Amino acid sequence: MVERDARCLAALAEIANHYPGRLEIVEGDALEVDLAKLVGEARPARVCANLPYHIATALLVRWLETEPWPPWFDRLT
Repeated sequence: MVERDARCLAALAEIANHYPGRLEIVEGDALEVDLAKLVGEARPARVCANLPYHIATALLVRWLETEPWPPWFDRLT
């Protein structure tokens, strides 16, 4: 999970602690983070997001224009 708002990190870390190995929190800007690199060998990944309105289109276009195809993800939700 990529989260830009530092105020949310403690609460997200608490959730991640309840699900060891299933949720990784990355502090950063989703427009700048290389998600394919984060996913690494754990492919295909699933993108599940509640996108902020002002960056939703930019992120979706970026994900859908991923090269090479097929992408590093198998679903966008």
